[in-house]
Amino acid sequence: MHEATLAARNFAEAIALAEVDASRLAIVVEELVTNLYDHGGLGDDAMFTIDLSATDAEVVMILTDPGKPFDPASAKVDAPTRSRGGGAGLKLLRAWASYTHYQTVEGRNRLRLSLPRTP
Repeated sequence: MHEATLAARNFAEAIALAEVDASRLAIVVEELVTNLYDHGGLGDDAMFTIDLSATDAEVVMILTDPGKPFDPASAKVDAPTRSRGGGAGLKLLRAWASYTHYQTVEGRNRLRLSLPRTP
């Protein structure tokens, strides 16, 4: 997870992303990767990819992983619990990002989302 978050931070710096947007990107990456291991069934040797690109208006992230099929755009958000947050991460993702596409192909999830850039 640390490597993925660091890569997001490095990407943000390379494209001169505003600090608030860079922080949101890093948090979104951390949340998604954490959930892959906590809920998606990934083990330490599992391989996932995060591809990042940007336009003047948005940062686009494509996450590809071999975890359990899961479309966060259609997932039900449970009431928060003290110990784990119970959907707080999904609420955060929905507030900061737009899910533009999800599919499962040959046992791999592919999630495309975009985060708007501060003008």
